[in-house]
Amino acid sequence: MMDIPFMTIDGLVDLMNLRECDLTEEKIADSLAKTNRFNGRTPVPWSVASHSVLVSHICPPGLEAWGLLHDAHEFLLGDFSRPSVDFVARPFESPSKSVVAIAIDQAKAEIDDLIGFAWALDEVADFGELTVADNIALAAEMFVFFGAEPVCHGTPDEDAFERAVTLIHELPKDTAWRAARDLWLERARHLASLGHLRIPAGGTQLVRDMRPATALEKMT
Repeated sequence: MMDIPFMTIDGLVDLMNLRECDLTEEKIADSLAKTNRFNGRTPVPWSVASHSVLVSHICPPGLEAWGLLHDAHEFLLGDFSRPSVDFVARPFESPSKSVVAIAIDQAKAEIDDLIGFAWALDEVADFGELTVADNIALAAEMFVFFGAEPVCHGTPDEDAFERAVTLIHELPKDTAWRAARDLWLERARHLASLGHLRIPAGGTQLVRDMRPATALEKMT
């Protein structure tokens, strides 16, 4: 009996016992290509797959693979935007409100940890530069799709912002989800050829059994 059954295009998976075959390139790419950023509020559909390719391209060397997979948890969890989290948590007083956000962030981190291990991503001590790239991508998306002023957290990199805007115009959008899926797959395979990641073979072994226990798991 599954702990948390979850339906996918290939059948049920157990979110509490994810296997390597649940985290394959085809499954992730297919779902991310059909998942819209901003919950579909952009003038034309703009997928998480295209966003992920965008972030991968503007990440500094060594973080491209993490850039491509930084939102891969959304193929299972969906896109929890911060305004949505704040809206759901609004009836609760602080610190209970922060607990809601922490719980969601922890769920994302747990899935990211499993994906990172299954895909053999390099360990990174500081994800600050990845966060910067993601924020630049967000600022470019807000500018292109909503006409918002380009405001980034911290000091914006104008060259990276302009590059992000250019890439958004070039990457698949509208109803071209198959093109977005294929481009995500192409980027993953390119990074694999450079040794930045390993595309899972699709085995049935539990990913939790394959990777070392995290510090949180050791405490429980």
